[in-house]
Amino acid sequence: MARSARNQSWRWILINMFLFLQVVWGYHNITIDDTDPAIVYRGAWSTATREECYGGSCHFTTINGVTALYPLSGAVRLYFVGQILLDSTIKVVIDGLILVPAIAESSPQGILWDSGMQFNPSKQYIIQVEKAGPSGTGREFYVDAFIKTVPDEGEFPTTSTSNTNSASSSASSSASSSR
Repeated sequence: MARSARNQSWRWILINMFLFLQVVWGYHNITIDDTDPAIVYRGAWSTATREECYGGSCHFTTINGVTALYPLSGAVRLYFVGQILLDSTIKVVIDGLILVPAIAESSPQGILWDSGMQFNPSKQYIIQVEKAGPSGTGREFYVDAFIKTVPDEGEFPTTSTSNTNSASSSASSSASSSR
């Protein structure tokens, strides 16, 4: 048991080192755990306590079409940390546009998606991750954390446009109604 915990700790150390090396001077990373109330879960999700998960737990599902929404603002880059088991597939959707049609195959716990440096930190986006491929026992999709890269204080303004505020409001109202 102690060896397993030590191996899992090394996994998070390596992930954080990778993220540290990816961050450009003038930016830093913020981790949003799967239990953060800003993440809106739609559909049938369960929670698993697992040593390898950030914060000790992950949300998971085996049902197709189930989504996790995260309202992103003030960031220039986003990483999605999770796990796919067996032949499951997922989609990553930003503001209604499918950015990654499907990620298939089993993966270890780790970074499943990296946006690259594409976001405008003064705009708000709605990020959606969805289980897209087969439903069933053992075909799990885990949401562990989002990690956003944000400019250091004073680098960029963080005001939103009115168009994206409405998406954020609907995500926020969904969060309060679904909990």
